[in-house]
Amino acid sequence: MIGNWMNYILFLAALALAYVFYNNYIMFVIIGAAIAVPIVSIIVFEITYKKLQLSIVDLPLKAGKNADIQFGIMTLNRTIFPFGSIRIKLNIKNLFYNNQKEYIINIPDIPRKERKIQWKFSAVYSGCVRINIDEVELTDMLSLVKRTYPVNIEKTIEIYPDECEIDTETDALTAGAGDETEVQYIKGTDVSEVSGIREYIPGDSMQAVHWKLSSRYDNFMVKDFSMPYTDRVYLAIELYNNPSVNDEMDNVIDVYYSMARLLVKQGRQFFMLWYNIKTGVNEIMEIQTEEDVVQAVGNMMYSYPSEHPLTAFEAIKTEYPENDYTLIYVTGSMTGINGEKIYTYNDKVDVYLIE
Repeated sequence: MIGNWMNYILFLAALALAYVFYNNYIMFVIIGAAIAVPIVSIIVFEITYKKLQLSIVDLPLKAGKNADIQFGIMTLNRTIFPFGSIRIKLNIKNLFYNNQKEYIINIPDIPRKERKIQWKFSAVYSGCVRINIDEVELTDMLSLVKRTYPVNIEKTIEIYPDECEIDTETDALTAGAGDETEVQYIKGTDVSEVSGIREYIPGDSMQAVHWKLSSRYDNFMVKDFSMPYTDRVYLAIELYNNPSVNDEMDNVIDVYYSMARLLVKQGRQFFMLWYNIKTGVNEIMEIQTEEDVVQAVGNMMYSYPSEHPLTAFEAIKTEYPENDYTLIYVTGSMTGINGEKIYTYNDKVDVYLIE
């Protein structure tokens, strides 16, 4: 900006020197115009600089980690006067991990026309990512003066975890099997629904006997339920993040998400549970379908992780002190959890069974 003023002053000095040698009316008019044009430019700029419209467009609602995410930044100068430059400050922040990057983007201006530029980024970690334009810097058409003013244009995108391979033989996937008084039917909501009928085998519960069919045969026929489990099974997560090791928390979320999807595929009904340090509330959602899992994880992305380990575990056990449920707890590698460790992923994630 100072350089432009120096050039302008030198230009006026050259015109003044020319006027000394060519003392005529034309040179006088040129000097007058050279003085008036910047003044007009500055006055027009002061009147119109806030008439610039900005928007973020074409941002998808969801994406996966490390995917190329494209969106557009749209500008519209509603006046007939061009700006010398448009410079915006773009902030991309993962609200879950509280890490961010800032970019300065220069956009050429065309009066009375929309101008759209494409921007691309990728997210290393899952979470809710906010795209925000929080500052605009404009110059007049001669780039002699500039104005910087705050704006608040933002959109968010949910970055979903990777689905990692979970050992289907782990006890976590059969956790919660109850006794014969705790049978709950998995498929549908009709309690009479069964997955099949077979002959009685010694050891079968008499409550599973299909009496009408048994009366037609010489042997007892029993109902084969798809997968019994206790009335309440919670799949919970420890939202604790060590800022220096974001990878561990991200692995925990991957395992939590993957285990939930796998439980659904195996016909389980359960609850996803997490502690929101921001609100101090245990968030809970009943899961029956994979769409429920996606929605629950999306909701969880708006929570804040704790800065101290076991905060979530203690909050969950405080609100649910009874022992009439099964808790499958996914956490980073840490001590202090009173339960059976039933699964470990990549030496970074532990899964506990607490009954």
